[in-house]
Amino acid sequence: MLTKHLYHKFLSYKEFNIYNLVFIFISVLTIFLMISFRDVSVTKIESSITFNEQTALVTTNFSSSYYPNGFYFSDNEVEQLRDNYEHTTLIKSTEITSTMRQNISFSAITSDFLETGVTAFDYRYSNVITQKIELLYGNIWDIGMTDPVVVIDETTAMNLFGFYNVIGEKIETSLGNFEVIGVVSDTLTREQIIEKSIEAGQAIDPYIYYTQAYIPYCYYKTIINNSVLPDFYIIYDESVSDKDLKEDINHRFNISDSNVLVTRSDMIQRKIMDNETYFLVITSITSVLVVLGVINFINVATFFFSIFKRNNAIYRVVGATKKRIIYINFLEIFFTSLIGCITSLVLGVISLFTISLFLNNLAYIRILYLLRNAGIILISVLAITAFINVLVSILFIKSSYSEELRDVKI
Repeated sequence: MLTKHLYHKFLSYKEFNIYNLVFIFISVLTIFLMISFRDVSVTKIESSITFNEQTALVTTNFSSSYYPNGFYFSDNEVEQLRDNYEHTTLIKSTEITSTMRQNISFSAITSDFLETGVTAFDYRYSNVITQKIELLYGNIWDIGMTDPVVVIDETTAMNLFGFYNVIGEKIETSLGNFEVIGVVSDTLTREQIIEKSIEAGQAIDPYIYYTQAYIPYCYYKTIINNSVLPDFYIIYDESVSDKDLKEDINHRFNISDSNVLVTRSDMIQRKIMDNETYFLVITSITSVLVVLGVINFINVATFFFSIFKRNNAIYRVVGATKKRIIYINFLEIFFTSLIGCITSLVLGVISLFTISLFLNNLAYIRILYLLRNAGIILISVLAITAFINVLVSILFIKSSYSEELRDVKI
């Protein structure tokens, strides 16, 4: 019976109700799409960042206002790193060259590099990153080993020997021969360099573009007369997030320069800041729509009660209490908002998937985030409209409830 009454009342004022419904529909649809496209953009940025999670990269080989001579941990601090975190890898670029055909970049590195990842250069963002690599064949060295052994990447193995499992083979270098004890996966650096060369229309010689090889850090220290200071430290701890890891390192060692200590979260945040204008526009439009929506709901509720004195008088004649009148008016705006929200959210989801399909962004849509946003918007709209409607109902009924029977002819 109540449902039938509400339906007839909606039809009686259908132009006004349709206006309100359309406003809710357009506002919710726009807000939903804005928030969803922002989430898609953030997800796309996150997926494009190659940086080993739960690691912190400390760079030492550049000077800044905080560290004119570069930043370095003392020997005692390195021991603290190893004592307080699961794995710490020290990496040093070397001047060792190969006398064989393939151009190889040799890095002196400590034995934790399979756990922490290694450094690579990401040409897309011009940043040094940490990248996880896998051991494909053989083994790596033990802590403190000073033998002339080497772990090479798979491209080095293929280009030098024609196959991958090259354990026991020798690589000739400017410091003598290194025995291959392991083969690991490639980093992204070489592939990106080749892609950039192809885009520039350059001829490709695969032997010119350098591959990676890793030798024991302790061995390198024995053959260099001067002190060997690492270019990078990679600190890894699986028990904490990279954000907490960075905070803990800063707390222990008071690293002042944000460029010295970097995590995956920092890389993502910097990329988001590069798109700050885009995200600011989305936030601004969403905020304006929210404000306009609240104003519209207030106007709608006020207008409804200013023209519905006759209805309230009828309700009063048939014995409706104040609470009952408030309840009936609440249901009107509730169902209007519910219908408008659900319709716009369904259309919003369809539009999002359609547009993302054309933009090749389907892989970056996170369904759980989509449902969360839809739920938050739906609950927020229903809560705001219900609150405004009830508040205005109380104010109008309190001031005019007793006057309706006297002032309105039925």
